[in-house]
Amino acid sequence: MALLSRSQILEAQDIKTKKINVPEWGGEIMIKQLSAKENDDIVMNMVNVKKMAAKQLSKKSNENYEEAVNEVAIKNQKIMMIVKSVVDENMKQLFTEADIELLATKNTSVIEKVYAEIVEFNDSVLEDNKKN
Repeated sequence: MALLSRSQILEAQDIKTKKINVPEWGGEIMIKQLSAKENDDIVMNMVNVKKMAAKQLSKKSNENYEEAVNEVAIKNQKIMMIVKSVVDENMKQLFTEADIELLATKNTSVIEKVYAEIVEFNDSVLEDNKKN
């Protein structure tokens, strides 16, 4: 078997899409696998959210300080994954980071369900990042 060339690798369409049913929202949405850059963006966003949460929570007396910081970061990560993964039929993202607060108002069980589908579709790579 011949080795792939640089152009063959770069031209390969390796990001798949999948439709999932979200009856609570009235139909189907399309999710896509994340690129390496999108994965890095989510991880960096989580780091930044942790820093901001740490600053805010350090002003309060909180016995479970680290747990509270992690909880804020994980909630944000789930919504960021939805922002980066939900696309239209042309692979264009439906949401932007400006939509994070609006998506945070949606039913938590629906957000969890969509997030779980995205994690499973991405081979659970990001699940490991959540633990760090």
